[in-house]
This record gives sequence, structure tokens and C-alpha cells, in this order.
Amino acid sequence: MRCITFMLTLSMQDEHIQVSGDLALIEVLEHISGTMTNGQPTDMWIRDTTGLRRVDGKWLDFHDHVSVPVGIATGKAALDLKP
Repeated sequence: MRCITFMLTLSMQDEHIQVSGDLALIEVLEHISGTMTNGQPTDMWIRDTTGLRRVDGKWLDFHDHVSVPVGIATGKAALDLKP
């Protein structure tokens, strides 16, 4: 297995947090940019959704989902879109 190291910048916008009792859902649009160690630039937007549960007074992450837009015509990830 090959490991690739990144030097990334992560920024977030359009955060939405919903809380009901001991459950919370966080939805956010993330911009990831930077350069991989091989010199290849990275610049993409993704949608991240995180589910949290409060256990003994601490919020614990129990589910993460990351998605990217899909080009309907191609059926492939559209990593070059911007909000």
C-alpha cells in the first residue's frame, strides 16, 4: 500500500448544526486546497455530514459521510465545481 502525504488547507462554510437531545447532525461545505508531496496541486469542494451522540457529557462522532457532486451526463465525480 502506498501512502501519499498532503500539505492541505481546509476551510468551511455554510455550516448547519441540528441538535435534538443527545444527538446532533453537522452539515458543512468544505474547501480543501494544497499540494501533495509529489507536487500535484489539490483544490476541491466537498460536502461533509457528521453525526454526533452525547455520552457521559461528551460529544462523540459516530458517523461521517463525505460526498462530491456528480456529473449527471458522465456519472463521474465533478471535483472542479465551486459554490
